[in-house]
Amino acid sequence: MTIENDKVQMYDLIKQMGHKIVCGESLELGKRSRLWLVRDVWEVLVNNSGTDAVKAIKLDFPNPTRLDVGPQAFRKMKNLRLFIVQNARFSTKIEYLPHSLKWTKWHGFPQPTLPSCFITKNLVGLDLQHSFIKTFGNILKVNFISMPCIL
Repeated sequence: MTIENDKVQMYDLIKQMGHKIVCGESLELGKRSRLWLVRDVWEVLVNNSGTDAVKAIKLDFPNPTRLDVGPQAFRKMKNLRLFIVQNARFSTKIEYLPHSLKWTKWHGFPQPTLPSCFITKNLVGLDLQHSFIKTFGNILKVNFISMPCIL
């Protein structure tokens, strides 16, 4: 705990408490509301064990890493709202993302075309900086006015 600019800083402690709360939700990784540890996310995606309990995924590899994930890996995650990916290369194209998804951040998206499943009806933010996208396929028909943040 530190005091800086008349503010008490407890970020690490609060973060640790949040992690403990999430880890206590279930022994089964796919039944936790948030997944942020690389090994946990990897296990859930590769084994297709995600459930409707999963609301947020953060997959942040330090270096580009290939994952053998099936195209329907997100099918059971009906309540996924936040999807953050860094340095991940999936072995197949993602064919499905849930309509509940509100924010997608995938820096360095490796495919030349953005799949239409990335534009969900509840999406408010799409961050694809440093991606390899060359065309947007048929998603140009989407009304981007309803999305306040596109990067």
